[in-house]
Amino acid sequence: MAEKWRRCLKCRSIKPVEDFDGDEETCRACLTAPVRKPRASASTVTTRRVSVDADAPGPAAGSAPSTAAAAVTPAVRNIAPRDVRGRGDHEVRARRARVRALDRLAEEYPEDFARILGEERSSEGLT
Repeated sequence: MAEKWRRCLKCRSIKPVEDFDGDEETCRACLTAPVRKPRASASTVTTRRVSVDADAPGPAAGSAPSTAAAAVTPAVRNIAPRDVRGRGDHEVRARRARVRALDRLAEEYPEDFARILGEERSSEGLT
């Protein structure tokens, strides 16, 4: 059965032997397909992101903002993986929810959390 099928090296599809010319490793469809023009490479653009401070020297309070200041985009904030909701496998999302719940419990009941954590760490042989 396996002798009747082959994988094309160009399109990586598994096709019947009839779609190949003799011992060719590329199927007829890939051999007869028109050649695509190579894409022009994208131009390299350097973007600077500047955070805006209220105390930073700048234009006077009454003056209109300059076009350069209006074009400045705020710095991108790094988002912790545990703050990304609705992404990943079910087990990963369940684990993230558990970690967030433990963080909230630690904030709301710090004494109880510290006591329970200490007990569990000592049961594991940790100090």
